[in-house]
Amino acid sequence: MYTDCGNRKLVTNDGNPPYLLQQGEYNCWYAKYNSKDCFLYVANQWGNVFTIRFQFGHWGKPDSSISGVGLGLDGKPMRQWVKMPDFILKNDHPRTRLTTWPDAAHLYD
Repeated sequence: MYTDCGNRKLVTNDGNPPYLLQQGEYNCWYAKYNSKDCFLYVANQWGNVFTIRFQFGHWGKPDSSISGVGLGLDGKPMRQWVKMPDFILKNDHPRTRLTTWPDAAHLYD
């Protein structure tokens, strides 16, 4: 997932390695992908994504959060994939709206 039109990913440590690509119930570190700690997509198998929670604070302040993204393969339990507390949501044009695109799991602000 990302925000700022692709300029900022939802990862820990401000995107500077080492950082977690997946948080919550996953512990997936950048460049250390494995099936134990990371959600890995499987070819030709359906997956489920739902329940994205946004807590909106103030624009430009570290008081927003994104969490609760459930992710799982068909027939498997859902696990939390994103947990980003103290997240800074930016908005250079405060009169514009915040748009999410769940089909592609992008957060535009």
